[in-house]
Amino acid sequence: PLRTGSPGSSRLKDRVSFYEQVWSGAKSPATDNTAEKDRPNIDDSPLPVSAEDSSSNSESFEETFERIVEEGELLAGGAKVVKFERITMHKSVREFTSVRPVTPGSGAASSEATISRTPSEEHILQDDSAYHTVSHSQPSANGYHTSVSKSSSVTSLAGRFPSEESLRRTPSREGLQQAGASEWEGGSRPASASSIDWYSEYRTQSFHNMAAKLEYVRSRSQYDSHIAEIKDEQERVQKKTFVNWINSYLSKRVPPLRIDDLIEDLKDGTKLLALLEVLSGEKLPVERGRNVKRPHFLSNANTALQFLQSKKIKLVNINSSDLVDGRPPVVLGLIWTIILYFQIEENTRALESLGHTFGGSASSLESLGARSSEGIVAEGKKKEPDERRRQGARRAMLQWVTNTLPKDLGIEVRDFGGSWRDGFAFLAIIDAIKSNLINLAAMQQASNKTRLETAFSVAERELGIARLLDPEDVDVQQPDEKSIMTYVAQFLHRYPEPRVDDSTTLAAIEAEYNELISWLLKKTQYLEHLQQTNSLSVVYSDYTAFRGAVNEKAQVYGKLKRVIESQSMVSITVESWREIERLWTKLEAQLHHWLWLLDSGLPGDLGQVGEWLGRAEALIGSDDIPTVMNEETASIISRKLEEHKVFFADLPAIQTKFQTARMSQSAKDIPPEQLENLTQRLEAIGPRAAQRRVRLKFLEHKCCLIAFLHLTETKLRGWTVKYGREEKVQQLLEQYRNFVSRNRIFQEFNKAYIDMQQVVEEYKREGDVDQPESISIDRFMRETGERWKNVSMELRCVQSMLEEVVAYWRRWNTLADEFESWLDRAYGLLDLPEEDKMEYFQDLSVWKDKFQLLGDTVSFLIATCEDQVAHELKERYLRISGRWEDLFQHVKQYMHAGDILRHRKDYRVGVEHMQQWLRNAESVLSSSQLTSTDRIKVYGEQLQRLQSEVEGMEDLFKNVSKKFQAMIQDLSRDEVDRIMNTLKKEKEALVRVRALIPMQLHLFHQILVQQESLEAGQIEIGQWLDEAETVLASHSLAGGKEPVQASLDKHKTFFSRTPYYKSMLESKNKVFQSIVKSVDSNEGIDTGDFRLKMAKLNERFVRVTQLAQQWELKLQEAVRCWHNFRENERVINEWLQKAEKLIVEKHMDTKQTVESHKNFFEKVNERWIQDLVNSAQDLKNCLPHEQHHPVDAVVGRLQAKWK
Repeated sequence: PLRTGSPGSSRLKDRVSFYEQVWSGAKSPATDNTAEKDRPNIDDSPLPVSAEDSSSNSESFEETFERIVEEGELLAGGAKVVKFERITMHKSVREFTSVRPVTPGSGAASSEATISRTPSEEHILQDDSAYHTVSHSQPSANGYHTSVSKSSSVTSLAGRFPSEESLRRTPSREGLQQAGASEWEGGSRPASASSIDWYSEYRTQSFHNMAAKLEYVRSRSQYDSHIAEIKDEQERVQKKTFVNWINSYLSKRVPPLRIDDLIEDLKDGTKLLALLEVLSGEKLPVERGRNVKRPHFLSNANTALQFLQSKKIKLVNINSSDLVDGRPPVVLGLIWTIILYFQIEENTRALESLGHTFGGSASSLESLGARSSEGIVAEGKKKEPDERRRQGARRAMLQWVTNTLPKDLGIEVRDFGGSWRDGFAFLAIIDAIKSNLINLAAMQQASNKTRLETAFSVAERELGIARLLDPEDVDVQQPDEKSIMTYVAQFLHRYPEPRVDDSTTLAAIEAEYNELISWLLKKTQYLEHLQQTNSLSVVYSDYTAFRGAVNEKAQVYGKLKRVIESQSMVSITVESWREIERLWTKLEAQLHHWLWLLDSGLPGDLGQVGEWLGRAEALIGSDDIPTVMNEETASIISRKLEEHKVFFADLPAIQTKFQTARMSQSAKDIPPEQLENLTQRLEAIGPRAAQRRVRLKFLEHKCCLIAFLHLTETKLRGWTVKYGREEKVQQLLEQYRNFVSRNRIFQEFNKAYIDMQQVVEEYKREGDVDQPESISIDRFMRETGERWKNVSMELRCVQSMLEEVVAYWRRWNTLADEFESWLDRAYGLLDLPEEDKMEYFQDLSVWKDKFQLLGDTVSFLIATCEDQVAHELKERYLRISGRWEDLFQHVKQYMHAGDILRHRKDYRVGVEHMQQWLRNAESVLSSSQLTSTDRIKVYGEQLQRLQSEVEGMEDLFKNVSKKFQAMIQDLSRDEVDRIMNTLKKEKEALVRVRALIPMQLHLFHQILVQQESLEAGQIEIGQWLDEAETVLASHSLAGGKEPVQASLDKHKTFFSRTPYYKSMLESKNKVFQSIVKSVDSNEGIDTGDFRLKMAKLNERFVRVTQLAQQWELKLQEAVRCWHNFRENERVINEWLQKAEKLIVEKHMDTKQTVESHKNFFEKVNERWIQDLVNSAQDLKNCLPHEQHHPVDAVVGRLQAKWK
């Protein structure tokens, strides 16, 4: 027996302690006990707990506990999300049997001890879950069971990880086996008693520190790294599947496209838009080109997202920058949403349209959506019927798979994950669609990968199902659901009604087809015979019975039509289906004729109404419009439109006639069903006629627009061909101008396009347009707009091209003739002396440049002209080139000397021109006249001209410098110094002139404004002074008081504006001073005449105003003198007249008369004559000497009478 403390016992205890430390993270027992005390027991949970023993053998056991952690709200359809916790404990057990001595109280001499392994050999089954918790189970007979629990809304991920065998191969176990196999191999070797005692005690301890140990395990990075690996693998499979799915559709595009990297290749948005175009059949605007940048990428991404939103797909927390930046979760989620909408949901709707219904709630898709990538959610908080159907897409697909799988195979598909791992489901679906492609019995013994490879290969080769997956993508513990759903959706899309049972097999469909075509042939022949023999029944009930049978067959006809349109693998060819359609159309026409006979045979006005109604329905249904949209078709539609308007102008009268006839006595003999049928059809014919009218109008405009574009494109093709000679190109250019400019092509198309848009809106509004046709119309308008955009751009380019070709032809004709003439002369001068040849060939480099230009010109013409013309041009150029090359070999030595002479000449001409310009500029800048606005404007024009020529002079200086550098090696030192000094001096002058011109221009603008104001004032003041001098010159003191008074009034009136002009003069003096101040600082500006002019104006104003004041005083004095003189003259004249009257009176009979005479003559005032003389003297003092005589005459005359 082994003693306690023996090497074997010590080694066992040490090893177990070591692994116990690894297990517990070297935590103290106190900590473990505390953790155990604080942790609630699982029994305390009020939630139900279930336990099951998955293994009961003596070697190992496994126990699993489950409990509900959280229960969500009830969702649509009665489902709800439940979070649960699963606790799994796996423990290996080995039995070691040894004989122990009897100890006190043992009650037995020996016992068998069953020893379990140490905790370091136990394995904790980890789950891929959202989070972990640590729980305890109740103590069992063998000890405590501890596990890491999982809480998640998804199904258990048990089985996703490496096998139990690989998990057991841990370093702890392997090291233990290598170090102490003797103690651990169960019963093969005896164990020491001390080891048994110690391990028995260890085994039966309470494991209070187990929870803390599990926390350490949970915190280790193994779990996180494993979850990351799983997520990376799922993402890899999804990317691969989505790339293959996208390529399967992009390959259908013209031209086809392809992506290799889902994230990178979708960043610019072009391939994403191309995918949406293929899926939807619509044309989307796209930014593309050689230099597209991030803004163009964002624009494309926005277009894609807006298009998806227009399809009622709500995108949350996703924007264009997510796609451009290449965020994998967002890109994957977006592509999954596109797949879900355009393939899975549309196929579900296709199934419903074929009569399939799928019950159940929408929770399946909700659970799928809960795991989908961020940012993509269904639209709307309240789930509408369409939304519920969308969320039921996953359930519908599962139902389709269930219905498709043959029942005798016993294959059950519960999800789109593990149910597909072994490949049997894929094989069964392929066999259900088309039998004898796969030997299912032989596949029973094959591996999963073999079955999957067979299924994917056969589906691609025989059924046309794109291979999106590989076997290694599916043969995993938890296959990616989205990838499998995407792949299976292809079967649903191609074969919505696979061969499942007798009612839905391909054979049944073909039987329905054969029955329908046989029935149609029989009925059409029967009706045709009745028509030919005029034996159609006149009983309305016979017609209704036949119509009822046709309506029943219409359901079969519709079903077959949907199957044909779904591209299922039925054996009905396109030609066979067209025969069905032709017979069906014929049958409808025969029925319509039968109904027309019945209606037109009615008595009285009802028969007329029925006959008109039949013709109206025939007219509406007779739109056999040619498919070629050209002018001829447009005229046909226009004629139909006119016929339509004329025919349906009688509709109100027919309706009135029908209402009257319906109330007549003869209407009572008509079957009520027939009369009601007439009523309904007559009510419906009005809206149908309006719809046909607007449709014809739409088609007419459409034809005109297409014809317009076709004509323009035809003309354009004629202008973009290879061109002929100059005359032909000139003719094409004239044709272009006549067609485009004179016909105002751009304006006319824009007008027609706007009219078309209005007609489209009317057609959509009143034409009962369904969604596919509306999409087609929008696509036509969009494509027409794009087409015109390209055509108009080419039209504008072709004009430039034609003009350029004409210009090149003119250059060629000029240069070629000139060059050949020069060559002829040059060859004749080859025998001249060297001096003459050097002089003639001094410009050889110029002709070399012309030869290069000639080559460029002919290259352009050869590329743009017809082959024949290009050949002729090439031949002539080769002749010229050959002669030039031959000549150049003989005279190239003169090119350098010629270059020197030319450089000298160019330098001399350039310097002379530059010096002349600089001297002129300096002269202009140094002298200026400010005497008038005109001179200032002339000066400004000179400055402007200089300003515009400065850059040219700088370029000239650079060219002169280059010429100098080119010939510097051939110049002497003195010549170099002299030229450099000259260039330096002229450069300084050029810099100075360049700096002065802007300053002078600024001064010019400033002075010009002031000078214009000053000159305007000077002119106005001068004109007033001219008028003033004229007024003053017209004054005269002679003529009496009245003329003088008039002159005085005129004077005062005119010179009342003197203060105004004085103020104006003062203002202009200030402007003058401002100008003088501005120009005083600039040398060379002559202000002498400018100052003299202003001084003269001031002097003249002072002189005129002073003279005006003097004249005003003179006039006032003259008026006073004239007034006094005329007043005295009046008094004397009146007295003298009265005195003369009394003197000549002969009858003085009465005393009174004598007395009155006496009194009159006694009162005479001698001062009157003196006053007259004095006033006359005052007046003469005012008047000039030559005006004195009339005054003296008046005084003398009155004095003589007085005496």
